[in-house]
Amino acid sequence: SDTEQLAVRQALERIPGSDISRHLITLLGTGEDRLQTTIMSILVTRHASEAVPELLQVATGDSAQVRQAAMVALGEMAAPEHVAAMIPAVLKAPRGAERAAAEKAVMFVCRKEPDPDKQPLPLLEGLKPLAPADRLAMLSTLGRIGGKPALEPVEQAIASRQSADHSAGITALSNWPDASVANRLIQLVKQDPHPPHRITALRALIRVAPLSDHRSDADRLGLLKEAMELSTQSRERNFVLERLQAIRTVETLRYVLPYTNQASYREQACETIVELAHHRALRDAHKDEFHAALDKVMMTTKDATLIERSRRYKNNQTWVRPK
Repeated sequence: SDTEQLAVRQALERIPGSDISRHLITLLGTGEDRLQTTIMSILVTRHASEAVPELLQVATGDSAQVRQAAMVALGEMAAPEHVAAMIPAVLKAPRGAERAAAEKAVMFVCRKEPDPDKQPLPLLEGLKPLAPADRLAMLSTLGRIGGKPALEPVEQAIASRQSADHSAGITALSNWPDASVANRLIQLVKQDPHPPHRITALRALIRVAPLSDHRSDADRLGLLKEAMELSTQSRERNFVLERLQAIRTVETLRYVLPYTNQASYREQACETIVELAHHRALRDAHKDEFHAALDKVMMTTKDATLIERSRRYKNNQTWVRPK
C-alpha cells in the first residue's frame, strides 16, 4: 500500500550508517524509472555524497526522468571538482526545460564556492578539452554561473561574425545571475543588429535590474526606468512593471501609479501597487499615498483578488498568500 511504501521510504531516509547508502547506490542504474528516482531522492535526504560517481553515470542515460532526477541529486551533493564530469549530462539533455534544469544543477554546484569570481573556474577548466561545438553549447551554462572570468569567452562569442557563436554569446550574457553586466546589456539593446537579440538583452536587463546587491534602491529603480525607456512593446513594459515589485520604496509607487491610466498596463500596474502595499512598514510610513493608490486600484482593476487585498490593506488587515 501507499502507506507501507511511505513508511519504508522514511525508514530508509532515517536509518543511520553508510551500509544503507551503499546498498541503495548499488541499485542505481537498475529497475524502473520510478524506483530510480525514489532511490536518488532518498540518497539526497541521507546526504550520501558517496553516490556522486554513480549519479554521474545515470545522468547520461536514456531515460529523461532518471537523467533529470540524477541532475537534481548532483546539484545537491556534487562538489565543484565534479563540474567537469557533469558536462556530458548537460549536453545529453535536449534543449528546453531539461537542458535548463541541467544547467542550473551545474550552477548550484559552482555556487558552493563562496568567491563569485572563482565559481566559473571549474566549468572553464572543463570546457578546454571539448570540441568547439560543445564548448559553444556550454556557454549558456557558463552565463548562469557568471563571474568575471566567464566574461572573456562570452564576449568572444558575441564579437564573432558567425551567427551561431554570436547568438550563443547573447544567450550566455542574458543568463547572467546579477546586474554586473547591466551596462553591457544596455549597449546590446541599443546596438545589436538583430532585433531578437535586442529583445533577449532587454528582458535580461529587466530581470537583473532590481536584484538586491550593493546598489541603492534609487539606482535599482533608475535602471528599471531606463529599461522602460528602452522598451517599445507592451510585453516588455509590463515585465518592467512586474519587476518593480522588488524595489519597495514610495518612489516606486509614485512611478507605477500613472500606468494605471493606460489600458495596456493598468492590470500589471495595479498588481504591483498591491504587492508594494503588502509590506506594512512601507504602507504605514506613507499611509495617505498608499490609501489613494489602493483606491485607484479598486476603481481600475477587474481582478477580484486585487480588490479584496486593497480593501484589507486599507483596513490594516493582513492577507495570506495562497500556497
